[in-house]
Amino acid sequence: MMATITLNPKKSPTLLENPSGNQWVKLNVGGTCFLTTKTTLARDPSSFLFRLVQEDSDLISDKDETGAYLIDRDPRYFAPVLNYLRHGKDSRPALDKKKVYRVLQCQENELSQMMATITLNPKKSPTLLENPSGNQWVKLNVGGTCFLTTKTTLARDPSSFLFRLVQEDSDLISDKDETGAYLIDRDPRYFAPVLNYLRHGKLVLDGLSEEGVLEEAEFYNVTPLIGLLRESISRRDSRPALDKKKVYRVLQCQENELTQLVSTMSDGWRFEQLVNIGTQYNYGSEENAEFLCVVSKECISPLVGREPESNDRAKVLQQKGSRM
Repeated sequence: MMATITLNPKKSPTLLENPSGNQWVKLNVGGTCFLTTKTTLARDPSSFLFRLVQEDSDLISDKDETGAYLIDRDPRYFAPVLNYLRHGKDSRPALDKKKVYRVLQCQENELSQMMATITLNPKKSPTLLENPSGNQWVKLNVGGTCFLTTKTTLARDPSSFLFRLVQEDSDLISDKDETGAYLIDRDPRYFAPVLNYLRHGKLVLDGLSEEGVLEEAEFYNVTPLIGLLRESISRRDSRPALDKKKVYRVLQCQENELTQLVSTMSDGWRFEQLVNIGTQYNYGSEENAEFLCVVSKECISPLVGREPESNDRAKVLQQKGSRM
């Protein structure tokens, strides 16, 4: 941390103060603003980021109304890249090995493909390729979350709803918020993988269900992604039956809680059985019957610990409920 701050001996030798020559940089990555310094970015002088912020840079980047450099990438995966430049440590949380690999793969992709939204300055580097000028930036407000991207990214599938939406002569009518962002009433969590696919052509689910992302891909009519997801789901479902095990859970609830319980089930959990355990408790003037709600979920990995026991108990309760 001392790399970006110095002591001011005239005012207070024990207090830290930013040095007068420190140059701060704003980066608007996919709609999220990051504040850093040239000193931080200079930790890797060969990086795209350091080259981008040089006064005599051979890269040309658009800026937003605050002067932040616009970069069409996913801010969730950019943050660990920037943090690594800040302190040299991997700040990602502890994850399972497969998830770590997916995140790492996406981080490497962030660094190698950021150039997609940047044009090279032919006056500074005439021998390098130049992307088409006039990059048009687009704001999308999906379910309350703002995403920043470009028409170039959305044009990767010209038949998609998204590309049609942002055309000047579009046949689609969409409302906009106070910032000019297109309003789309969909779940932003499942939209992110769709947009990232258009950005770099890779499917990164990061723990989301394939069916959920497929639903969004079909809504936005991103044809290549629809095919990729259907193929992935087909491969998953065709795995040997021995690899699949059903996990059961038994939830105890009152009659007035049943509707909320069933409607909020997610992540692959399904309703199996409702068992009235035949007890009632008086709460004031109301009587609430007690129920056991049996739910299940298919898992690919072998069960460990006490899960098999829970499985057996649930089956017994199911049999009991069927006789009641």
